[in-house]
Amino acid sequence: MTRRTALLTVLVAALALPAGADAHFRDDIAKTLLVSRAADGGMPNGPSRNPDVSQDQRLATVVTFESDASNLVGGDTNGVTDVFAVHRQAPFASNGTEWHIGTTELVSAGVGGQPSNGRSWDAQVDGAPGIAPRCVAFLSDATNLVPGDTNGKTDAFVRDLRTGHTTRVSVNSRGRQQNGSATDVQIDSDCTRVAFTSDATNLAFTHARTRFARRLVTRSPPPGTRQVYVHIIRGRAGESQTLNRITYLASANGRGTPGNGDSYEAAFAKLRGRSLAFTSTASNLTGGSSGGHPNIFIRWMTNPAKHAFSTQLVSGTGSGNAGNGASTRPVISGDGTTVAYQTDASDLLPGDGNGVTDVAEAHAQGGGFHTIWASRDGHEGNGASFAPSMTYAGDFVAFDSNATNFEPARFQTADPNGVTDAFFSITPIGRVHVVSQSSEGLALSQPSGPTATSARGNYIFFQSADQLTDLGYVADRYPGLLGPVRRTVGSLGAIVKRLGGAVLPPLPKVPPQDEIYLRWLGPQ
Repeated sequence: MTRRTALLTVLVAALALPAGADAHFRDDIAKTLLVSRAADGGMPNGPSRNPDVSQDQRLATVVTFESDASNLVGGDTNGVTDVFAVHRQAPFASNGTEWHIGTTELVSAGVGGQPSNGRSWDAQVDGAPGIAPRCVAFLSDATNLVPGDTNGKTDAFVRDLRTGHTTRVSVNSRGRQQNGSATDVQIDSDCTRVAFTSDATNLAFTHARTRFARRLVTRSPPPGTRQVYVHIIRGRAGESQTLNRITYLASANGRGTPGNGDSYEAAFAKLRGRSLAFTSTASNLTGGSSGGHPNIFIRWMTNPAKHAFSTQLVSGTGSGNAGNGASTRPVISGDGTTVAYQTDASDLLPGDGNGVTDVAEAHAQGGGFHTIWASRDGHEGNGASFAPSMTYAGDFVAFDSNATNFEPARFQTADPNGVTDAFFSITPIGRVHVVSQSSEGLALSQPSGPTATSARGNYIFFQSADQLTDLGYVADRYPGLLGPVRRTVGSLGAIVKRLGGAVLPPLPKVPPQDEIYLRWLGPQ
């Protein structure tokens, strides 16, 4: 029995399904919860976007996101986008039980707790099975998050949630400011390494003073290109402390030559940062044709003091050449052996004839990668699928899709909304399940944005502008607003039964804006 088959068997058993049955999540107990709530429990006064969740097994104790709202916490007076962390309320069990909102924390605070003087976004939280989340990485234009920020560029930062200390990580190995801007950021499992993209020319580690750091040396990047870098906050046990605070270029080939095109969208394998997936237009990272479009690569990085680094093409065919279309937006499993990404190529997935963007899942196998469908529900999607996220073990993939022929919401027989929905793919059996549905199992009337899935898939966070995604919350908090809906379809309890394949009408006095929601899929 393979590892993936064993996990599927556990999943089916956990959901009390008969042997051989299709694996469905517990829609009878699943719930959808508004996470980006105001400090007083009301609706936020601005939109929230781009969730991320800690990978601490079935706990998912911290979720992060960016928000324009000023009422999520007290004292938010800067009037710009900030980064927040919502902590799960204790107590909770370790088997994926129902998730409840605890405290909300402003992550992008300035020195001394003062409001930041620039926008912050792209929040990423650490954590892994057996490792509690501790830090949040993010991008910011603010100049008062740390002392001495005078470069006038977008920088990457890490906030320690335990101490409240913020560190700027988009600096070179001498601690000097970058002369370019950061565009994305990722953090590993235990807050020791951060990957980020920058167009700076002064970040590469080009000379090592000790033998422990020689593996990190590369040449300087070509001017005018974006490259992926790794900053070592501190060395782990068994590593030389001379590695502390080194920043090195990761988007290079096996000889240490930087990519000759743009590299970006870094995706860090959480487990000890052993590998890093990224998108690149470079043609010199590996052998074979690059096709002249973006491709997905992986940089294998174990203990840098002992092992040479190598780079491998992920979005490739059996011949070792890149697919015939662009591949972007990689995500990676905790151990770095599984990479999911969106692709326009038609020669990477077997039988791909739908002519739209699909989500692929590539598994390291025999020195190469074996690629399978993620966005397939027994058949191809009839609309584009994109923006994947992945569980820590790499067993399940969530993604957004415009397809209307995947499994609909619980109480619909078809997809009635005509907007982008979020789905969860059980790739071992090729089935796809919708997750962006209301707390009562209804399809949403507004598009759903990017997803973030917990380590074992019990919790999937997504953004939506549908005011009735958490219908129970609206009914409890704003009972008068449901008057028009109740006059149309009856009592709140009868909404699901009466609407059939329809979607709920928008609520008056509640402007549609993206917020962060959690779909709880039950214990596993």
